[in-house]
Amino acid sequence: MSAPYAKPPVTEGIIEVRWSNALSDKLLQRIRAQAVSRFAVEEEESEVEIRFDGATPVVAEGSPTSYRYRSADATEILVVRRQGYAVSRLAPYTGWGDLSGRALDELARFQKIGWGGTVRTRLGVRYINRIDVPVTDAAFDPADYVLCVPPRPAILSAPAGDFTAIVARVPIGDYFANVTVSKQPSPIINHVGLIVDIDIYAETEAQLSRLGDELAAIRDVKNAVFEGMIRDRARELFQ
Repeated sequence: MSAPYAKPPVTEGIIEVRWSNALSDKLLQRIRAQAVSRFAVEEEESEVEIRFDGATPVVAEGSPTSYRYRSADATEILVVRRQGYAVSRLAPYTGWGDLSGRALDELARFQKIGWGGTVRTRLGVRYINRIDVPVTDAAFDPADYVLCVPPRPAILSAPAGDFTAIVARVPIGDYFANVTVSKQPSPIINHVGLIVDIDIYAETEAQLSRLGDELAAIRDVKNAVFEGMIRDRARELFQ
């Protein structure tokens, strides 16, 4: 977005960083101790393996693979894995500066604790937007608001507003974009939610010292994709 919108439609903004230098058990416990002091809730996430003993399923839960931390109001999230971390901000969205600043702050904390990795293997910025469109009659057409909606042959009698998710994975310069457009119920009465989910990421190795510049570059790509996908009728809803 070239300029901040008065009512940005962001329901969640996510920054994910992955690396090849896995966190040791000792460092992971240090990070956990620090995160617990800053967040209200800690949740362990484990892989579950299901085997069959004849016809009987046997569930074996492995050791934790990641730790999820949530603020008291559940709007700020940190996920820590041995191979990286992610920060997330749920609505109300407070701006790119807050989200990217948290990503850089978390990396600085890992390094201060003693993690010595210098290279990242994946960097992603994902924004999930919900455009709440007022529906006044059966003539509602999502293509009036979002470009990535498939045309429907005239022979099909289903309303234009009915469509399944559209998913695309396309290269954009040094990055890839996963784009999903779908329709979901809106929490606002007499509205429908159009979901525009944009995930821009790089999977080449790069120095973590450039993380701030890389995040800014990926954000510019994400904004260009978003602006290219929505129509003016959508912009009018969150100007």
